[in-house]
Amino acid sequence: MYVSSKMISSQKNLKGLTCLDLSSSRISDHLLSSLAEQGLPLKRLSLKNSMDYSYAGIFCLLSKCQFLQHLDLQYSFILNDQYLDGLSLVLGNLVSINLSHSRNITELSFLALVRNCPFLSEIRMKYTGIGNIPENNYNSLMDFVVCPQVKSLYLAHNPWLKNESVKMLASLFPNLQVLDLRYCHCNRISEGIVEVLRCCKINHLNL
Repeated sequence: MYVSSKMISSQKNLKGLTCLDLSSSRISDHLLSSLAEQGLPLKRLSLKNSMDYSYAGIFCLLSKCQFLQHLDLQYSFILNDQYLDGLSLVLGNLVSINLSHSRNITELSFLALVRNCPFLSEIRMKYTGIGNIPENNYNSLMDFVVCPQVKSLYLAHNPWLKNESVKMLASLFPNLQVLDLRYCHCNRISEGIVEVLRCCKINHLNL
């Protein structure tokens, strides 16, 4: 469905809008800037499988959504590590995010989020590029501080995931309770899984 800025501006009672779902829509940067100008008190936003917008448009909107807690950007093909690093700076109140089916994001995006979003508890990054970075980069990634707020990670269908990636999770997230690793190569992450079970508070492990 195509959503125009005229449709948005015609609505008189947007000032109290806390939830906006534009999934599977064609949305322009002009629409996103129009929404930003409204100063909406959004707490939940979904752009799942939406198209025709750019990084500039989504950044414009998110930079004005100071109360946003839940963000769904599944199938957002414009995203990469550099863009996520920028977006994370304006998502200080985020509690959950869904970045699944974004093949160009890796651990770098993952760590930018936990560094800049102190309330982030749930991260969904299925079908992404986690693990697809050179192994000699892992030492620098391990320098991040412990993030006790993260409780749930959904990382299914990440074929590049390896022991180093999973061990990093164990060191960063001591209060991790839910870990979804379905359809990853278990023979490549078995040591990491042992480390997670030893260091974290896992009560739901999906292999």
